[in-house]
Amino acid sequence: MKKCSILFLVFLFGTVISFCDGGQSSNVSATEQVISRDLSEGGIFPEIMEKTIDGEMLKTEELKGKIVFYNFSFAVCKPCIAQKEGLNKLYETYASDDVLFVTITFDNVSPFIKSNGLATAQSEYIQAMHDMRFKIVSVDADEIERRFNINSYPTNFLVGVDGNIVKMKTGIKSFETATQELLAEFSPTIQSELQKLNSEK
Repeated sequence: MKKCSILFLVFLFGTVISFCDGGQSSNVSATEQVISRDLSEGGIFPEIMEKTIDGEMLKTEELKGKIVFYNFSFAVCKPCIAQKEGLNKLYETYASDDVLFVTITFDNVSPFIKSNGLATAQSEYIQAMHDMRFKIVSVDADEIERRFNINSYPTNFLVGVDGNIVKMKTGIKSFETATQELLAEFSPTIQSELQKLNSEK
């Protein structure tokens, strides 16, 4: 069972951040430390070559020139659930051929795929994920930590057209304000990246 934690940052004006612990080991190798630095704002997002649960292939080389929002979450993580409304509002406002939204999760979707086939797997899983409208990729939890250095959820990245991370955020400050918090954090940055993209066309 994954557990959720409340982290009190007394030295930062008493800010309260809520997140779910992915339950992975706290041992960090030298390689993982390098990955962690690279996944800060300004770093390069790791290459991906994954199929979504409805069979669409996502490749880094084909995502170049696009803005990509990556959400790392899992279905029973309460802070993740609190962000769903805000995530879907971002999708409804900005999703296009130029702006993609992807959820990467360790939730096992194989029962849906086996019982319903690929054609209905995504609709079934979206319902289980509280109406998430993103493209969904299911990856083993250990692989998520190894490749992306993610062990706290939710974690969100906005990756610009050059593949660099322009915004990163882990956890939420409040269940009540999770939607407003997410929109305030990411909407201006998405708008800024769209302006850059449009100016280059």
